[in-house]
Amino acid sequence: MNEKTAKIKYLENGTFKEMEVKPIVKQILDEYYHGYPYMYHSKLVIMDEIGLIETTLKVMKRKVNQLLQEIDKKLKELEKELEYPDPNSYVSGMEDGLLIAKSGIKKAFEVIEE
Repeated sequence: MNEKTAKIKYLENGTFKEMEVKPIVKQILDEYYHGYPYMYHSKLVIMDEIGLIETTLKVMKRKVNQLLQEIDKKLKELEKELEYPDPNSYVSGMEDGLLIAKSGIKKAFEVIEE
């Protein structure tokens, strides 16, 4: 097992087996089945759930990337207004806010990249 994988157990013919998954997948399974030993599911059930989790993560990643692109688009629009700054303008503060939001979004969704 390397650093980018985690092991989960499943039941096959009355015997526990292990498989490697992404750490985020294991974390989601652990959270979803909090207090319930999902290891008693068969490999097929676990694989179905892993497929659903991975599809959801792909959709989330795409949506986060769209959000980051929208922020970049707005930042480019603000750059034009910052060429001739007005001391009474809200643009500078807005730019700072967008950069902070972009940074926070990236940190919050770093786990998707794993």
